[in-house]
This record gives sequence, C-alpha cells and structure tokens, in this order.
Amino acid sequence: MDDGLKIVEVDDYDYKVIEPLLMQLVESIYGNAEKGMRIYEELYQAVTFYKNYQKLKTDDQHIYFVFFDDELVGFFFMIEYSDRDYVYLVDIVINKKHRGKGIGRKIISFIEKEFSKDIVTEAHPGSLEFFLSNGFEIESEAEGKDGILWYKMKKRVSLVRD
Repeated sequence: MDDGLKIVEVDDYDYKVIEPLLMQLVESIYGNAEKGMRIYEELYQAVTFYKNYQKLKTDDQHIYFVFFDDELVGFFFMIEYSDRDYVYLVDIVINKKHRGKGIGRKIISFIEKEFSKDIVTEAHPGSLEFFLSNGFEIESEAEGKDGILWYKMKKRVSLVRD
C-alpha cells in the first residue's frame, strides 16, 4: 500500500508486541483493560490463542500487522473459510492515537481486495459506527455471554475489479 501504510501477514511474532493493542481493544469494550483481558481469556481463550498463535493457528486463520511509517499501529485477525462465501473478521485494532486517520477503512478495503468475499464480523456498541460507516449492515443483535450487546454485521463485497 502507499501513503506510508503497510499491511503484512505474520506467522511469527512476540505477543508482547500486540498486548498493548489488545488491552486498548478490551478496554474499549469492557471499560477497563485488566477486567477486559480477564473476560477475553475466560470466555474466549483469546489471550492464550494470541500468545500461542504459531502453534494453534490453522491454514484458514490470518493475522496481519498494520504499519504506518514503520510503526506498528494495529493488527487484525480473520478467518478465511474455504467452504463459505465470506471471511470472518475476528478482531481489528488500531492504536488510539492513530484512530480517525482512515487506517481502519484501508484495512477493510484491503480485505475486500485480498479475499473478494463478503466480510462478517461482530461489533460491540463502541465499534458499531465504524462498521456502519464502512458499508456493513446489521444482520442481528444479541447479548453475549460477556453481558455486552453484540451486533452481527456483514459487508457485501462485489467482485473486485482490476
């Protein structure tokens, strides 16, 4: 990508590099980073997964690091199902100080072009506006086992044109 933004798939990384970003994510969901990390681990085993990604990942799981001017400013984790007409965006995290700069929009555009499939995700109330403004539609909503209202969302992706 141009304009100083670079998106790179990673297979091997040090968890400590993404831990501050994960803490920002769970703080935005649960209001407190420590509480959020506990919930994220107890209910979803997400911390264990991210710490052991190299051992636990399957061929359909992808983590991408997002760099701006060589600084890690975010990451996203997605699952590319070979037998489904969509990809599932599990997590997307942009460092607080880099939000509002169009990085998230560029990540969504990258996923569209890279995979040419619809994108499905679950959004919490704090991220709902971001997804709506990027063309996602709410398919359903339900309270999660964490007590948070989650929105199942989908962005329909037309075939990518050259």
